[in-house]
Amino acid sequence: MEQRGQQERLHLKSLRSKVEGERDLSFLQSFLTPIQRWTDKQLGDYHMHFNEGSATMEKIVAVAMITRRLLLEEPETTSQSLPISDRDQIEIYISSSIKNAFSRTVQVVERTDMSNEHPLALLAEELKKLLKRESVTFLPVLSQRHPQATVVSGSLVHKLYGLRLKPFLDGAEHLTEDVISVFPAAESLEQFIMALIASVCQEENAEIMLKKLNLYQIETKSGTLVLRWVNSQLGRILGWVERVFQQEVNPLSILLYCQIPVVLIMFITETFLKV
Repeated sequence: MEQRGQQERLHLKSLRSKVEGERDLSFLQSFLTPIQRWTDKQLGDYHMHFNEGSATMEKIVAVAMITRRLLLEEPETTSQSLPISDRDQIEIYISSSIKNAFSRTVQVVERTDMSNEHPLALLAEELKKLLKRESVTFLPVLSQRHPQATVVSGSLVHKLYGLRLKPFLDGAEHLTEDVISVFPAAESLEQFIMALIASVCQEENAEIMLKKLNLYQIETKSGTLVLRWVNSQLGRILGWVERVFQQEVNPLSILLYCQIPVVLIMFITETFLKV
């Protein structure tokens, strides 16, 4: 029986198959390659293909991993650029699917009526929803073969949003309605991602992972804009006081009246900086 089994294995290895547009493949390769391509396509956009929970996805991941290992055992396959480990392959799936899901989310936001909210603010909220779904539905499956799957996913979303946010941050010179809309949304998304990453890491590892993020620096930027706004408001008040002094007979009443806007500005500034 053992000799027969060895002969059968040798016979299978000797069989060749010609696939159109490709080199000659062994019988095993010709059988497994289409399966590999199909699983890669499904898992390369798992956000779109697995909307109904993770049971089916878990089976597809298992098939993909087994297929890849079998193909790696083929002499003709070892020289190809296949990922070395299951972890590498899972990271490829995460990167591909997150990018596809991000692009679709951007398209939805761009088609939405934005009369009441800046697109970047809405995009930040939609990405939080995306990550919540990711962490509940997909990451439990992917983390079985890649312990840092959550870190990979969260870091990539942070980077993709950051690339779109940066031109807005660089161009923000004044405390406008758009700034007031975008800054809190971006800060909320960043804090959500940081909490998500920290939740799957030990405290020491979490600090290392979070340092790798290119933080948006919302607090620093917003502080600068608020101080700039306060200075401009104080300048306007001083100009107004000076003009009134030139016209008013009772200077004491002017001073008491002018203290009201100054106190309000100081209160707003202190409150904002505390937040």
